[in-house]
Parts: sequence; C-alpha cells; structure tokens
Amino acid sequence: METPGPQNEFEFGFLTRCPQRLEFDGGVVEPVSDLEKLVEDISGSVHEQDGFLYPPISERWKVRTELTREGVRENERELVRGSRRQALLFRLPPTHSMLIASPARRDEYGHGDEAFILHALSYIFGTRLQFRRWFLDMRIPVNKDTRDFFLTARSAESFLSTSYACWRAWPRATQDRAINALYMNSRSPSYEWDWERFAIDYMVFDALYRTTSEIHGLTCPTHFARLRAMCQQYRIPDNSTWLQAIYDLRNELFHESLWDGHQPGLSTNEDAFRTGLNLRWLNLRLIAGLFGYTGEYLQTEWWEHWRAAF
Repeated sequence: METPGPQNEFEFGFLTRCPQRLEFDGGVVEPVSDLEKLVEDISGSVHEQDGFLYPPISERWKVRTELTREGVRENERELVRGSRRQALLFRLPPTHSMLIASPARRDEYGHGDEAFILHALSYIFGTRLQFRRWFLDMRIPVNKDTRDFFLTARSAESFLSTSYACWRAWPRATQDRAINALYMNSRSPSYEWDWERFAIDYMVFDALYRTTSEIHGLTCPTHFARLRAMCQQYRIPDNSTWLQAIYDLRNELFHESLWDGHQPGLSTNEDAFRTGLNLRWLNLRLIAGLFGYTGEYLQTEWWEHWRAAF
C-alpha cells in the first residue's frame, strides 16, 4: 500500500459529531486538536430553534484613494449603501483531516477519492461538509441532525470501508454520479421550502436509480415502477400508499409546477410535508443499499419516522 503523503491529505469541516479518529480500509479521518473549542465558537452563532448555521452578513465598501508623490494612498472607507445581505458564499474552519492511502483517482483537488469520502461522511453524520479551500453556501446543519438513524464509530468505519470499496470498482462516470448523489443528498436540508427539498431529493432518487440500473441492470418503464423496484432491489420495506404519494407529488411538481395541487410556497396539508420526509428517509436507505450496506437499517420502515440503529 502506498504511504500517504501531503498530496493525499485533505482538511475539511464543519463536523461536530465525530470527536474520534476513524480508520477504514484505504484511509483515516482524524479530528483537529482544538475541535472542542472550534465547536464551542461556532455553536454561539447557530440558530437556537432549528440548529442551522446561517450565512454571515456581507457588505461592500468603497475605498477612497488619492495620488501623492509616493504613489496611490488609500484614505477612509465608505460603506456602499444597500449592499448588506447574507453572504452568498462563506467558509468554515476545518474540523478534521482525511488521509487516503492509495487513491484510485488523482483528479484536480476535491474531485477524486477525497470527494467520495467527504460526501460519504456527510451522509453518515447527517450534515454538509466542504474542503478547506472551498466555499459553502446556504444554511448548514450544525446542531441539526438530518438523519433518521444513529451510528457508532465502529459502524461508521464499516460503512466507509464497504462503500469506498464499491465506489472504487465502478466506472468513472458512475463514480462521478454517485458523488453527486451524495452531495445533493447532504445539500437537500439546506433548502427552506418543503417543495424545494422534495425536488432535490427526487433528483437524488433518479441518480440512485440510474446508478443501480448500470450496476445491477435494473430497468423500469415508469417512475412509480422505479420506486417499487428500488425497494425490492435493496430489500427495503414497500408501502404502496406512500410510494403513490411520492409519485403523485413528483408528477405535479415537475410537470405542472404544482405542489399538492397549489402554488409552491402556499400552505398545504400535513401529508405533503410528510411525503417529502418519506422520500428523504427512503433515499437514506437506498444510498446505504447501493454502497453495499446489508445491516438491519435497510429493513426499517421509512414512513414511521423514528430513529433506528445503523
């Protein structure tokens, strides 16, 4: 096995639920030495009701200059009126580093094996993560847990080992789609409207279906057939009522710009909100199954909305 070097080490954040070192087949994830202080510092800015960290306020300044014998000199700054807003992009300090022993791909920074591990960590810890050099956008679930399962360090290491081995064996295009599915899955809770989250989660489902079709040869003529067949493929419980509800919401939203028969953003009944959650919980199980997980979590009922062991 190749000895990890600086080119195989990546810093990332912001991960609060992993205070311990994780070792998996092919790499290591390790917290920074001052993790506890970093978490304490960031937690003061987290929204107390929903557990999300919202983008900081940004503003633009105009700098007055004058030409002197010594050259151009900057004088006082002036705030540009009306420029204050939530930042579109922002950074968070790294909380962890990963070492990859022998990468299958040496792509441009952030697009190789490290991308898969990063977003696999986002999945198992129910958050959004980003590399130190890159930016984040929208709200970030820091104290908000976006999973319906809990896990131990041992189950986290086991999933990382199994999923990484599966991913490495796939064709390059399939690898890229799998990374994007994990990325969009972690991004979904950052959207604030239920219909937005549903649209993103259905994009994730479509990517999972396409990947399953390539890996296992699954083919279905309709979207409803896909929902049922994916459950059967990964031995996940089937619920015709809720699968039909997902299918109906998808058709209205994608083909008619309707959300539960109304304009998106208007008040709807509780079933539409719950159907959106059901799609997310179903996706979490499909992701696990796609990456080779075979534990009892797959057999739990995704429409019951209770946390299970992973």
